[in-house]
Amino acid sequence: MKFSQDLTAGGYTIQGYSEGEIIVALPASKANAENRGRKRMTHSFVITREILVEEWPPEEFDELKVEHFEQVAALEPEVVIFGAGASLRFPRPEVSAIFAERGVGLEIMDSRAACRTYNVLAAEGRRVAAALLIP
Repeated sequence: MKFSQDLTAGGYTIQGYSEGEIIVALPASKANAENRGRKRMTHSFVITREILVEEWPPEEFDELKVEHFEQVAALEPEVVIFGAGASLRFPRPEVSAIFAERGVGLEIMDSRAACRTYNVLAAEGRRVAAALLIP
């Protein structure tokens, strides 16, 4: 699926999603002729408007650890969107506790829906982080 709206001027956004990859639109300051303003992500990653963590350690849902989500919480978002891969799956309750203790909202959805939701919240100027598994 390709998203048509261009939101790249203010930071990292998600331009498209297909099985096995997510295309991230780079902010103007990172775009050049070589990358054509985008990066093809084939490994789990974390994205905010300001930061792209290209190698988020878990590759599959079953590899998720509390430490992975502590990494996301350290970015100090107001809301975290967790894309669990091709289908909706919920991580252990300890994960929710990490964010609840900090007053951070946590939304869990499949990665496709997480990509769309991230773009909407980022366009609204929210301090959003998306942690995305790529199936």
